[in-house]
Amino acid sequence: MKHLVFFLLFATNQALGDFNSELREWGLKLKIPNGFETTKIVENEDMEYGHAVTNSAKSIEIRFALRRMSKSELDRFQNNKPGEGGLDPNDYAAMVAAVHLNIGLGGGQLKGPSYFPEDAVKREFGADSGMSFFVENANSEFGKGFKNIMAFALHRKNLGQVYVFILYKDKKEYDKLSKQLFYSIKLE
Repeated sequence: MKHLVFFLLFATNQALGDFNSELREWGLKLKIPNGFETTKIVENEDMEYGHAVTNSAKSIEIRFALRRMSKSELDRFQNNKPGEGGLDPNDYAAMVAAVHLNIGLGGGQLKGPSYFPEDAVKREFGADSGMSFFVENANSEFGKGFKNIMAFALHRKNLGQVYVFILYKDKKEYDKLSKQLFYSIKLE
């Protein structure tokens, strides 16, 4: 069984039913860590996301965003004649860089990205590629109330990217739960 972590980029304040519908379309299942429950989406101008869960102490929050490629976007690139240019929608590094900068606004220290080994991302997540990135001392609207953001993006060719954002206040608490937090959603 292939696994993939995904988050929803398009819908702000999306109803859980809509988010679950998107998950089904992608073949995704949430695996929420024990002691975490759904929390409200925080309106912000840095990064839209479709679902979030938090622990009971509200010291760790996981946010999910999904960015699907449109058929027209893929068709336009695939039908380009030599020399016409255009960005390959499967080259998602620029999108990840923009997301990283947005969530790091306000003086946070940006670290990464760091690419996942291709064989590992395929085996563990069912993705074609992936990368992680980090914001230390997050001061953006997106990171308000938390000290750090550990995030990663997973890409499926001709489908899109999933973003997972793990916001936390205490590194020791994060370290204890990091494996559960990291594998909080799967592609089957």
